[in-house]
Amino acid sequence: MLTVGELKQYIYCPRIFYFMTIQPMRPPMTHLMERGRQLQEEFERLEPRRVLSRYGFEEARREFSITLSDHEVGLTGQLDLLLEAADRIAVVEFKASAAALAENHRFQLAAYALLGERIYQKPCPLGFAVFVDRNELEEVPIGNDLRQAVGGTLSEMRTLLRAQEFPAATPARARCTNCEFRNFCGDVF
Repeated sequence: MLTVGELKQYIYCPRIFYFMTIQPMRPPMTHLMERGRQLQEEFERLEPRRVLSRYGFEEARREFSITLSDHEVGLTGQLDLLLEAADRIAVVEFKASAAALAENHRFQLAAYALLGERIYQKPCPLGFAVFVDRNELEEVPIGNDLRQAVGGTLSEMRTLLRAQEFPAATPARARCTNCEFRNFCGDVF
């Protein structure tokens, strides 16, 4: 099974996925990773006291750090927060970043929406990214185009796993600057 985290990393740069799966490397946790973990713990502590109206869910049940898995889709992951109302669900991810919501985060939310719909048998038309640092919430519509893009990307990832070929680096070279795998990409710098 692939993980939603691997999907997110593949969209960011296919080489990160390669280094994590085909050449299993586990770099030490970076300062930013540790900070994100701490901010998520703090958010989980405070979130139950907050009203759900900011999500458009006045009456919903909250589930924190929930594992979503589906063997038919071949995908698993740990979602930060799931909101379940009588007629729908929403997926929520916490972000410890001052940057704008990126494409890999949209894919991450869409993948969790797909998993949530299969497990809860309710539609998931929206995902939310909560930017803890700036106390902002960004709503992400989960449309058919994004769902199909997730499915296509999962197919690409499985093809890469079978072929075990070193993929091209991300064209966004600024991402390489702080990458924990940059020392293994001899053709980037």
